[in-house]
Amino acid sequence: MTAIAATRGFFERMTVPTRLRDYDIGGDSIETLIAKLQEHGMTALGEHGDVTPELSRQVYELAV
Repeated sequence: MTAIAATRGFFERMTVPTRLRDYDIGGDSIETLIAKLQEHGMTALGEHGDVTPELSRQVYELAV
């Protein structure tokens, strides 16, 4: 978590928004985001290719 906080802090010091709400992305956008991942063939993400659209959905739900 320290690395994430440091990364967020860096971008925020550069005045780059770091939260989904900063871009007006809420829970109603999740299905669209998942559809776009699938549309672009991004269905096996992550270093080991084990981040599925369902796992991405869970991350989005926790983030909004």
